[in-house]
Amino acid sequence: MKILHTSDWHLGHQLFDFERIEEFSDFFHQLFAIIESENPEVMVISGDIFHHSNPNNFWQRYFNDQLLNIHQHFPKLKIVAIAGNHDSSNRLEISAKLWNFANVNIIGNVHIMDGKIDYERHIIEINNSQNELVGYIIAIPYLYSYNFPSLENNTPREERLNFFTNHLQQIVNERNTDNLPVIMLAHIAVTDSDTTGHNMERGGMEFYDVGKLGTDYDYLALGHIHCPQTFNNGHARYCGTPIPISFDEKYEHSITMVTLEHKGEQPIINPIKIKNPIPLKVFPKDAVEFDEAFQLLEDFDKEEKMYLQLHVKLKDVPPQYCMEHATKYFSSNLPNVRFCVYKWEKEKQISSDEKVCFNIEQLQNDSPTNVAKNYYAEKFNSEMSPEMVKMLDSVIKEVASKE
Repeated sequence: MKILHTSDWHLGHQLFDFERIEEFSDFFHQLFAIIESENPEVMVISGDIFHHSNPNNFWQRYFNDQLLNIHQHFPKLKIVAIAGNHDSSNRLEISAKLWNFANVNIIGNVHIMDGKIDYERHIIEINNSQNELVGYIIAIPYLYSYNFPSLENNTPREERLNFFTNHLQQIVNERNTDNLPVIMLAHIAVTDSDTTGHNMERGGMEFYDVGKLGTDYDYLALGHIHCPQTFNNGHARYCGTPIPISFDEKYEHSITMVTLEHKGEQPIINPIKIKNPIPLKVFPKDAVEFDEAFQLLEDFDKEEKMYLQLHVKLKDVPPQYCMEHATKYFSSNLPNVRFCVYKWEKEKQISSDEKVCFNIEQLQNDSPTNVAKNYYAEKFNSEMSPEMVKMLDSVIKEVASKE
């Protein structure tokens, strides 16, 4: 059985103010060609189909059109998609039954009726072009830790994921008398995975040990983390995003073709590179002075398309009208370059042996202005401007008068 593993499409994503329809369309052209050449039995989408939980009408139609186009040309191809944390599980499931007519299964959440979990909708049989059963898929959409269903009323929250996945794998094992391969889909962050490209300072990402997803599968098709990576002895993989979502995603982007014939076999994993027609570029590699950065841009190819982040040294605060300057420069000189943002890099800080240290007595006896000036010099490696000193003095006087 051949499985085409894709994930984290993030349809509708904007890079700053730029729409990315050209890139998404190019991705689907490449995806179509890959399906045609590789002829997989199933394509999976491991969550984050959309970038926003409430995508506008254009992107919803776009998604429908792309999937229907794939189905019309490859009617035997099974497509299985799960909701990610960026998706609205309820919105995805509105048309789930209609999608079944196009050989597409969409699982947005867990259904519980009369206190019983509907496990069947999470287990999908995969047939080949001769309509022979060749494998099983267990599909687990993104769930917050407190939403994982409990088999028993007293199951602790931290054990519910493990109970849920183990029970699904047990059901499949009882049916799988021919030892066919079992693939599991999940949109989840696994402990110790490479999160390069994600801003971890924002928080909000809950990590789980891969062992909590059970062990009775042959390949775990993961979504959520954007950096492609394989772990769990080659039985689990993040295929990553097909196109970069941020300038920090400097790795190669791809989808993954997986081959399995029998249960218990080592999966054959083949990443397939996806080329982005409008690459994301940070220029120059090392930060330079503001004026020098624009001088270096004179050597750019005027026909080359790209998104650009300009890497510039920062002494204290950004130059006045820096965005207006960039907008005017690129529109006049490099119209194919989509300037997004500056990457400011603070100049080298004062070394530790040069730092000014205050004890409590000095802080009590020195003026607030002097303390602020010394802190500013240490923080920004330059002196506070006379205007800023004057403004600070006036604020200190106003506070003192009120006291």
